[in-house]
Amino acid sequence: DAASAGNDYARMLLAIAAAGEDPTDFGGRDFVALLEAEYDGNQMGDDSILNDDFWGVMALVAAGLDPDASDAIQDSGSFILANQDEDGGWSWGVGQPSDVDDTAAAIMALIAAGHSPGSAPVADGLSYLKAAQMSNGGFESWGETNSATNSWAINSIAAAGQDPTAATWESGAGSDPVDDLLT
Repeated sequence: DAASAGNDYARMLLAIAAAGEDPTDFGGRDFVALLEAEYDGNQMGDDSILNDDFWGVMALVAAGLDPDASDAIQDSGSFILANQDEDGGWSWGVGQPSDVDDTAAAIMALIAAGHSPGSAPVADGLSYLKAAQMSNGGFESWGETNSATNSWAINSIAAAGQDPTAATWESGAGSDPVDDLLT
């Protein structure tokens, strides 16, 4: 049991919630309290890293916390918003270039925190994803598409209430992200 930091606690919380177990008493540890202890009054975990906030928000919501009643969720959501890049995307770290995987995680975290799928930051994030879509329908990651990046993008598109197989998400060649994922 090596979980000892914000991202570790968030991953454990997500797995515990997915298994239908009690995240406040799992293996003798309260993972909700451990993750909440990573909240510094502004954001969760390391203030130079964004992905601990993406995962932290999604994990606390998955553990059953009310996003509107949790300062950790609301303030971390604000921290995520404050660090959206000019291109509409997000990175794993503050001031780093945007990428599809982290943009997708940020979109899902914001929606989990209660932001409308139609809000400008979410729409800008989705536009970033669309701009990173390649001719095979998948999403660019290190110059090509891969199943992990496609899965992240597809999940964020679905979280925003959109259909990743709709014409909106077809590439110029007529392929959508699910087509590329399944090939």
